[in-house]
Amino acid sequence: MKSSACWLVFLLASLAARGGPVDGGKEFVPAFDTLVASAEFESGLGFDHSPAQLDVACYSLESFLARPISLGGDWKFLPALEYSMTSLNFSHTPAGFPLTDEDLHQIGLHAIFYHKQAGSPWIYGGWGRINLASDFQQINGNDFYFDLAAGAGYMVNDRLMIGAGVAALQLGNDGYVLPGPAFYWKPSDEIAVNLIGALFNALWRPSADWVLAVRGRPAGSSWNIDSNNLSRQVDLRSYAVRLHAERRLCADLWLSLGVGYSFANQLELRTPSAHTLFKEDLSGGLSTSIGLRLRTW
Repeated sequence: MKSSACWLVFLLASLAARGGPVDGGKEFVPAFDTLVASAEFESGLGFDHSPAQLDVACYSLESFLARPISLGGDWKFLPALEYSMTSLNFSHTPAGFPLTDEDLHQIGLHAIFYHKQAGSPWIYGGWGRINLASDFQQINGNDFYFDLAAGAGYMVNDRLMIGAGVAALQLGNDGYVLPGPAFYWKPSDEIAVNLIGALFNALWRPSADWVLAVRGRPAGSSWNIDSNNLSRQVDLRSYAVRLHAERRLCADLWLSLGVGYSFANQLELRTPSAHTLFKEDLSGGLSTSIGLRLRTW
């Protein structure tokens, strides 16, 4: 389950000179997977002021559309595409509860630009994304919003990188601005630790075919829904920490299984003009995931 507020993905992208932190690549910086298919589940999220409960299931597919494209002058460009379908399933809702079960869709088209000069410790770049986030009942301008970000990283040595960035999110839909740090440390060939904004990863590779990891990341998103020609915005916020076991199936194809806990959960219903109609904090719950990732660069 991905969140548009999980914004420092742009910095990972701008650092995507390819080569994994524990995959024996030639580059030190973190790498993206070329293709990822995943399913993530949050179960038993209870409302603070209601007997209602919420279960969330998110199915997503993400892919780069090309290898890095040279723009000249050490600048490169990466296009990427993602799709996700998030199901909100409510139970024990009282009379007058403002939401019903929903299947919500998000399509994002990314444009990533980054600069890495040979011999220079600096890496910097930018990221933009146009989003269509909707229940697909009726498409209008309220179903689209934009994200923009820029950041830089400095490689202190072959095993340590620090950086920072800033992002403007949900432009055209109650937009806001966030700054954030970046830190990447690879103390050995088997261990890597990074904090990219709110994204945390600690990985240990005991063998060439296994990776054990602790991952923490924001989840949820923002979607426009239409009912009786009335547009409303649904915002779901969450943070999940999971223990992952990842196994190489063949060549560059990996299977990942994760289990953990989600917290800082919140559900909000508002008008397109940002007037809040309903807002509730939710209890923590079980968080699980399964995914396939293909790394070919």
